[in-house]
Amino acid sequence: MAGSVTVLVLGWRLFSRPLESDRSLKFLRAAYVWLLVSLAMLVLLPAYQYGLLAWQAPESAAVQIGFSHAYYGAIRHAITVGFISLMIVGMAAKAAPTRRGPTPAPWADGATKKSRPHATGTARPSTTAVAGIRPK
Repeated sequence: MAGSVTVLVLGWRLFSRPLESDRSLKFLRAAYVWLLVSLAMLVLLPAYQYGLLAWQAPESAAVQIGFSHAYYGAIRHAITVGFISLMIVGMAAKAAPTRRGPTPAPWADGATKKSRPHATGTARPSTTAVAGIRPK
């Protein structure tokens, strides 16, 4: 599984230079780093369980039953908090501006002198049409 995910992520070229700026890319990259970290921890589980833990704490209950709740918890934590949470934030950073529409131009708020006459010029015909007055 770890090898498949690594090949998949490398195939997506997620860590290469992007063609255009994207605000969600840093979150997606961090999410996949956490996924790779959690999968590396899963691959190294036997080395920890039967090597390091047995050497450091041979009398512990984790060595005796062959299960380390703390290590499995760290793997689950890396997947849920690291990968899933950052993927949610990354997708939200991409989806929220897309649902809002295109990024407005800096002059769209009517703050510049250039856009004020246009805004008032377009407002007058619509208000006179509502009032029933037709321009000559």
